Amino acid sequence: DGISIKTGEEQEKTFSALIENFNKAAKLAEEKIDGLSGNIFESFGNIKDIFSKGIVETLDHTLSDILSRLELSEITTTQFWEQSKRAKGAISMQDIWFIRSPEAAKAHISDEISKTKMRVLIVAPDLLDIDINAIKARPSRINFRIATNINPAIEAHEAVLQELDEMDNVDYRNRTLQNLWGINRDYEEVILCVLSKTEFRGESITEIAGIGSIIEEHIKIFVPILEDAWVGSKKGLMRDIKSSLSSTFNQKTESSRKFEEPTTMSQIKSPTISVTENLELKTPVSEESSELLIIFNDILTNIENKKGIELSASLERFQSEYVKQKGYNSILK
Repeated sequence: DGISIKTGEEQEKTFSALIENFNKAAKLAEEKIDGLSGNIFESFGNIKDIFSKGIVETLDHTLSDILSRLELSEITTTQFWEQSKRAKGAISMQDIWFIRSPEAAKAHISDEISKTKMRVLIVAPDLLDIDINAIKARPSRINFRIATNINPAIEAHEAVLQELDEMDNVDYRNRTLQNLWGINRDYEEVILCVLSKTEFRGESITEIAGIGSIIEEHIKIFVPILEDAWVGSKKGLMRDIKSSLSSTFNQKTESSRKFEEPTTMSQIKSPTISVTENLELKTPVSEESSELLIIFNDILTNIENKKGIELSASLERFQSEYVKQKGYNSILK
């Protein structure tokens, strides 16, 4: 009995010590939690104050900068309009226009073709982008040069090429680059567009930015770019031979008709025929210089016997052929 009583007292003391230690630990933990929460809330308050002050200061600075720029823009606009009112011979927007879509570029170029008087240079990204019907509708005296991407393996391209081969006033070259779209009409009006392809949501989109102008300074700047595109394009060998043969056949037909005229005229023109035949035998048909030499010799030999209209047509033909082969830039140099 004595042993059991002692054991119960020890258990009671032990439980009392455990409860006391637990209460102390809980109280200490509560104090630490209160201290930590107070520090945390104090830190959040400091962070809030810092962010609030920083954001407000940044917004004030940004708004002040915007206001100062708006004031400067307003002053600049006012000065611009004042100068425009006082300026003489100012450029109107009818002399300059901007192109922002491929459809607009096609429409403008087709319109320029319909207004052509003498010669045209067309640069296009693809042969099918050119309105062939608009070219066929123009008189045969108008000279057309086309630099575009040509692929005879495509049936649609081949069909267009066959139509172009039937027109003596059209010359074309293959340009592999597809970054330009433009036209030079009689050196009176020019259109130049730059193309770039981008991907949007997995689809290829063609972006275009262009300008059209009838201002002489703009024409002098943009025409050399189109001429460089023409000179840098490649001529197809087989089609060059075909066109040269057709032109040679036309020259022989014209010379045979000239034989039917009086003997004095035929005696004067006979050396031209022999020179032409010798040139055709000695030089390749596709050589560019032979065509110019034939035209030039014909003009020199028959200059005293040709009428004014005939001489003017021959000189115009020589000029067109020279510009077509040598390029506009070489003439400027």
